[in-house]
Amino acid sequence: MQVRIETEINAPAETVWNILAHQFGDIADWSPIVKESHVIDATEVPAGYVTAPNAPVPGRSTTTKVATLKEIITAYHEEKMELTFQGAGLPPIFSFADDKQSVLAIGPDKCVVAFDIRMEPRGPFKLLNPVLKRRFTSTMGGVQRDLKRFAENGKVVS
Repeated sequence: MQVRIETEINAPAETVWNILAHQFGDIADWSPIVKESHVIDATEVPAGYVTAPNAPVPGRSTTTKVATLKEIITAYHEEKMELTFQGAGLPPIFSFADDKQSVLAIGPDKCVVAFDIRMEPRGPFKLLNPVLKRRFTSTMGGVQRDLKRFAENGKVVS
């Protein structure tokens, strides 16, 4: 299952990239959907995950109403303003989930943020794909709206 969400943000691409990539562990500071977040170090990366060696941090831990996960940065391109992170400690209905996030400048003070999310529900949960797709589109659209408000105004709305 794949979900793509895009949002236009009235802020320089570098500002938005700084929030997404260089402040990766601070998502709880600007998105009320995430109750807690912090950077994890290399010793906290679960076995079997390979981190992007050039990423500013190996990953983060996030806590939401639904779960606490580790999000491991597996690909990182500073110049392209792209990173991909993979979820570890997913709820049991998923066997895999990752999110490629990118920022594209469309003007000096305007950019487009894209989240390309891939998820693989386990076994019979695949029947829930349409419901899960709507839910993730709504939730991650909310994260992008939070990012937009924060990047444009420096404000967090609870």
